[in-house]
Amino acid sequence: MSRLPRINGKDCIKALERAGFTVVRIRGSHHILQHPDGRKTVVPVHGSEELGPGLLRNILSSCGIGAVDFVRLLKGNPMTQGSSLQLPEPIQRVLAPLLEAVPLDQAMPRLVEGGLTSGTRHPQHRLAEQAAEALADNPGLLAGLWLYVDDLDRAHQVCQDDASATGSYWHAIVHRREGDFSNSKYWLHRVGRHPAMADIDARALVDAVASDPRKDRSDLIDKQREEWARLFEWCAKNPSP
Repeated sequence: MSRLPRINGKDCIKALERAGFTVVRIRGSHHILQHPDGRKTVVPVHGSEELGPGLLRNILSSCGIGAVDFVRLLKGNPMTQGSSLQLPEPIQRVLAPLLEAVPLDQAMPRLVEGGLTSGTRHPQHRLAEQAAEALADNPGLLAGLWLYVDDLDRAHQVCQDDASATGSYWHAIVHRREGDFSNSKYWLHRVGRHPAMADIDARALVDAVASDPRKDRSDLIDKQREEWARLFEWCAKNPSP
């Protein structure tokens, strides 16, 4: 886990404002900040007094911002793609350790794994297992979680028991990343039109990956991550199939 910087409350607020948060209320030394998507946090300001590491970590967790991205914000740089996930606060809290350790722009770096691989060798698989306990009631999130750490085997097990359109979409992604492209298209046919993916051409992505599955083109990896983020966000906000 990345080391947190030593900063005071004023600098923390400036960094959060670069991420879209605004101070909506001040109560004594407590500054209440809110993001347009509903995320909230409280930052105490006591002159130049530094925020304790535990307090700062709690602030960032409630904001859904990892340590790496926070340092970038302190320097005036934009956040990485991983922190742009729009998730309800309870889910964001559950996933914060994993997203901090593996931001979205570093996750799923290969287009094809070459089989229904187990992700147990992934360096952050333990963090995914911890998050899985809290996501067990949402099969869509659970399938996406295992795909995030390249555990196609567990993702496939979840998809097989989810007959919804969302489950079929995850199922299609599993088989595309496995390298079984015809099976991926079969499951996309089962999906029909998914409300979260209206402007994403999933079949074209399958064809593009199939045309040269051994070459991890950066533009296709970006599309793979965008597709994952779109469907994962939808599952977070629509827990019922």
